Amino acid sequence: MAANRRLRDQRWVLESAIAHDGIEFDQPRLGYYLGIVRDDLAMADRAVLARSVRTLGAFVPRVVARARHREDLALQASAAGHDVTAGTHLFAAACLWELAQWPIWETTDELRDIDAHKRSAYEAWAATADHPVLDIDIPLGSASLPATLHLPNSSRLADDRGRPPLVVSVPGMDAGRTISVARVGDPFLERGVAVLAVDGPGQHEAAIRGIHTNPQSWAAAGPAVVDAMRSRTDVDADRMVLTGVSFGSFAASWVAAHCAETFRGVAVAMPCFEPGLHTMWDTAAPTYLARHMWMAGIDDEDEFRSMASGYDLSRVVDRMTLPWFVIGGTADEVSDAAWVPRLAAAAPGPTTVVRVLGARHALTGVDEAVAPAWTSMLAD
Repeated sequence: MAANRRLRDQRWVLESAIAHDGIEFDQPRLGYYLGIVRDDLAMADRAVLARSVRTLGAFVPRVVARARHREDLALQASAAGHDVTAGTHLFAAACLWELAQWPIWETTDELRDIDAHKRSAYEAWAATADHPVLDIDIPLGSASLPATLHLPNSSRLADDRGRPPLVVSVPGMDAGRTISVARVGDPFLERGVAVLAVDGPGQHEAAIRGIHTNPQSWAAAGPAVVDAMRSRTDVDADRMVLTGVSFGSFAASWVAAHCAETFRGVAVAMPCFEPGLHTMWDTAAPTYLARHMWMAGIDDEDEFRSMASGYDLSRVVDRMTLPWFVIGGTADEVSDAAWVPRLAAAAPGPTTVVRVLGARHALTGVDEAVAPAWTSMLAD
């Protein structure tokens, strides 16, 4: 495991936080992993995991057990001829298998096995999905980024051009492409927009393949995605936009700055715009540093921090000539929120910044009556 001094020295604080607040001690991960399942068992999954995960060591086995339970239900439904129900359980299982990977911060046989289960469940669901779901690889150097292309049903197309516009979706550092698109009712697909969900450098399956995160790999990922999409006939590569969440907000904006002449715009939420992301490494939960060191493929913390100093949008903000939409909270505990208006003001292109007063990083901590519908805002 990466030599994370904070994780070693503050393990007792982390365990205390999980014992007190459970699996969502730092962010509403059950919400974004299971909210997109949208069936009548998702709330039961959330309740079981919220109740049963009270130590870091319990995280993987408890989540895996719930994933296996969903797979068992899928087998029962399939045997009875209920393919749609089976597909729903398989989608939920894939989300749970991906969730189980979160606290495994080294590429072990256990991680590879869990990821294989995730891929198997997701591919089985895709065969039953209500829209076309295509697994593709995007060449990047000597390797390839894993991606999934979701196409809207033809009845959802916004115009008569035949090929839908495309949003390239970049997940956060704790998530992967599996949860980038909802099983049903996805806000982008409902608007007639195709979604390319990508595990970018360092993210989930990409890291397992040995493609690690750093500023250079993300700069190279943009042109690789563009080239791959321009070779296709089922999407309109002249109408591409970017979206990203949390660390994906930095990555999508970084890609946009390097490919401003290609994309039509970029819309992000939960912005991580602080140069070097020092708050994330130094004051947020120590799990962020542990996970990102694995994503970077770097075991030495000093070497990692040197690499991470290159996460600096201020160096490229003068290239942001395309429209840039950002929504974030003013009480962000993961990234210094003061950098959001500062960078937006420095961008030469049109920018729209929505600041949610008092909201934390995950846009939580505010009265539910005024909480923003941020996924719909990104899609709009």
